[in-house]
Amino acid sequence: MGLKKGKRSCFGYKGYAVVDQEDGYIDQVHVTPAHQSEMTEFATVMKDRQDKKMYGNKVYASKR
Repeated sequence: MGLKKGKRSCFGYKGYAVVDQEDGYIDQVHVTPAHQSEMTEFATVMKDRQDKKMYGNKVYASKR
């Protein structure tokens, strides 16, 4: 799959990792085609989790 950055096409995948804050181990991995937006994947990655704190970059900031 691919996406465009300006006039340049990029191909590949995006990976997401959920890491345990206390121990630092990877708890969950989620991979999508590169053209899918990070905004739509946050709910998928965090589904059914009971975490009290979550950290992410600015792309995930929203009232929801």
